[in-house]
Amino acid sequence: MKEMFRWMMWIVVAGSLAVGGGYHSCYEYQADDFVLTPPLPYERIVLVVPRDWKRPNETHPLVLLLTDRSGRKERMSQYLLCDHNTTRGRYRCGGECDGGEVFVGEDMSLNLDTPYKLEVDIPVQPDEEEKRAKLDIKKGVFSAKAHEVPCPLYTERFYNPERPGDRPDEALLNVCYDRKTTVKGSARYHGCFMTTTHCNAVHREHFGYYPSIDRAYAGFLRCVDSNPN
Repeated sequence: MKEMFRWMMWIVVAGSLAVGGGYHSCYEYQADDFVLTPPLPYERIVLVVPRDWKRPNETHPLVLLLTDRSGRKERMSQYLLCDHNTTRGRYRCGGECDGGEVFVGEDMSLNLDTPYKLEVDIPVQPDEEEKRAKLDIKKGVFSAKAHEVPCPLYTERFYNPERPGDRPDEALLNVCYDRKTTVKGSARYHGCFMTTTHCNAVHREHFGYYPSIDRAYAGFLRCVDSNPN
């Protein structure tokens, strides 16, 4: 009975994680294969990969995302721009703003055997100085193996050129949805997403407009949860 309950809960969670759409693919690693210095808490480590990241002159970076267990809250992150090493058959990826490097295999495995240790950004308040932690692989682990998973809900905050209304370098301040149904007197919102433009301009229903991306993301989560208040 317990196993059936766990399976049913996974179906519910997986469905909610997949809300963001299909532009990004996501690959998860064993969290305990990694070591952070200083040691900071996180529950999951996921590589967020744009569908077209291997194209020449690609401008959309990968994102290494450390989250809570639900995938809704960012703990730490790092943007990665990659070049393919044809000799070794893997990608050499550099972190943003001199953030070290990591090697990504064709199977999306991660190798951190480099003197330029990858650093991940720790979220700070706007008036605080930048903070980072060094990321390494635990001793005895040659490379961290990946398995594909539904993308965490946090990826909805990332730019997606295939999402209705998205424009680069503009904040995702609008929350829209495809349709609303009513079940036993309770409203259910379907197809929730964040975008840079007004919902009516992309022929979607309006859930809310917000003054900051943090508040818009909170609104998006309420839309996903069908909890508008």
